[in-house]
Amino acid sequence: MNLLQKNTLIITLKIDDESQVFFNAQRKAYFPAYANFAEAHLTLFHKLPNDNKLIFETLENSMNIKAFKMLVKSIINNKNFIAYEIDSEVLQNLHNNMQIDFANYINKKDKEILWPHITIQNKATVYKAQKTHQKLLETFIPFNITAIGISVWYYNKKCWQKFKDYLFLN
Repeated sequence: MNLLQKNTLIITLKIDDESQVFFNAQRKAYFPAYANFAEAHLTLFHKLPNDNKLIFETLENSMNIKAFKMLVKSIINNKNFIAYEIDSEVLQNLHNNMQIDFANYINKKDKEILWPHITIQNKATVYKAQKTHQKLLETFIPFNITAIGISVWYYNKKCWQKFKDYLFLN
């Protein structure tokens, strides 16, 4: 059995390099090291089969859209979870279209309306998350980032392995 046959897929949005560096640094600073198995990411789909041609065709077709701006509009604190909340109508439309294409293959969580966010802290104490949130809010000003493609990851037992990036048009 090769890697492709034994792992599910995670689909994330690929963002511009400068923004990726920023969010990775935030995640490294605030995410407990024992639980930090991946770089900062915006998940589109949490679990997809890796042996379906339609999924890969849909991803190939995504390369026909233009890179687009998204607003990082707020920082969310949900108990032990801190994330940057992202706002983009283009992203919502892209995700909705992919949900339609993937309808027979996605789980209940992936059928929900997308709540775009980039997690920088999870599995921390409520107190620690509250302190992180307060600290980040002191200097937070909404800013733009650019979606430049879709990344596909193999997932198996807490291990993320990059399979491929599907880059949007410039």
